[in-house]
Amino acid sequence: MNENLEQIEALEDAKEIAEVERIKAENEGFASLEKVVQNYNALHGTAFTIEELQHG
Repeated sequence: MNENLEQIEALEDAKEIAEVERIKAENEGFASLEKVVQNYNALHGTAFTIEELQHG
């Protein structure tokens, strides 16, 4: 049963990744969250990480 749940979660993750890749391909100006945080840090002299922003 647990194995089935893991397989379903893996399929959902793959679908989400494919959707993000499709959106990136359709939107020339798309910037990843990593790039946004990196640019913000460079502009403001900060060192935030995505993990810090997600978990406060």
